[in-house]
Amino acid sequence: MLRGVAVDSVRGGFLRGATVGVLGPSKMTFTDSLGRFRIDSIPPGEYQVALFDPLLDTLSLAVVSPPTRFVAGDTVELILAIPSQLAIVTAKCGAPRGEDDRALFGQIIDAATEQPVAGAQVTLSWSDITISEQTGVRSEPRRRQTQSDARGYYRICGLPAELTAEAFVQRGADSTGKVQIVFGDALLGLATFLLPSGGAVAAAGDTVPRPGAAGTATLSGTVVDGEGKPIDNAHVSITGGPSAATTDSTGSFTLTGQPTGTHALVVRRLGYMPVEVAVNLTPLRMNEVAVEMQQHVPVLAAVVIGARREAALDRIGFTQRKARGTGRYIERDYIQNRNASRLSNLLENIPNLRRPGDGFGGVCTFYWVDGVLWRGGTPEDFIMPDEIEAIEVYTRSFVPFEFQTQGYDRCTTVAIWTRWKLRLF
Repeated sequence: MLRGVAVDSVRGGFLRGATVGVLGPSKMTFTDSLGRFRIDSIPPGEYQVALFDPLLDTLSLAVVSPPTRFVAGDTVELILAIPSQLAIVTAKCGAPRGEDDRALFGQIIDAATEQPVAGAQVTLSWSDITISEQTGVRSEPRRRQTQSDARGYYRICGLPAELTAEAFVQRGADSTGKVQIVFGDALLGLATFLLPSGGAVAAAGDTVPRPGAAGTATLSGTVVDGEGKPIDNAHVSITGGPSAATTDSTGSFTLTGQPTGTHALVVRRLGYMPVEVAVNLTPLRMNEVAVEMQQHVPVLAAVVIGARREAALDRIGFTQRKARGTGRYIERDYIQNRNASRLSNLLENIPNLRRPGDGFGGVCTFYWVDGVLWRGGTPEDFIMPDEIEAIEVYTRSFVPFEFQTQGYDRCTTVAIWTRWKLRLF
């Protein structure tokens, strides 16, 4: 008999629901909630014991014991462990050097076939903010790129600590959406991407092809608060998706006709912090997600360093567009002094603008929230003024390329940037 326990040294604690197999007799079992496993009736002999888990697949790692002798009537006890974060990073990237000792690992999978994708380009981008008396505030964009190998695996080593970045995968005209990668205090990050095929269309001036809709998928899920209670009337959308949904009284939602592949799911509800999670959508199975939202706690502007705000506005292009002066620009100081209770209060002094409360969805105005075209209802019901850092308003003749909507070149455009998206909370 074989018995033992499996340990997850990456995430901490025991490894639940993993597969343990004796190689040779081909006997297998699953670990329980405490990581324990047991296999009876093993024929005498010398065998290796292997541990299988999706985490190991993502890391392209194998955990196999040394040859172990099984004698009739005996019980063999083993502890199987996924290596520590430091051991994995060191093995795959070499010995850590200074602060840039983090790494991102994962695999690229075809969304339609679920087969590995070789030669796909993985792009990770972020901004470094530096402050000095000589140069003032500087926001320097950083970008790291790599390609997936023959089995679809990739790795990016030498990343800085406390990194928050955006990542996407591209092969030819096919692309995933951009999703957020947050390391926190971890040494390694994990991200598996599903790459759609045959549907992405690159528009002139785009830095990344827009995810297409060659295949479609359905996503269902639930939204709850920190105590597990359902949240109703939450706005749920896939970034770049064709539609949005709101949760019902049980916190449930369903999004149909969504683009396949890896995308960002954004959930908003008045009184709660917005949530963004990466979802992998495939047409081959039911796609489900559970989202937890935390209560919104306003943060005083004084807590946020002005330099950080300037760098954030520069990063999204607000500063450059304001310098051109082709629109109207509302910034944080005005929003605070206005003491508005609703989004429409911030827009009421702008002439010829169809505001949310005036019947959103008319032929004259489109709204963009954090760089994404808003779909489904009005943003008035899902965004509070104290969440907003800046607003841009453009008449139909001066809409910047990044906010243009194909086929609607006669519309006014309102671009709203939230403090959450700019990481100013």
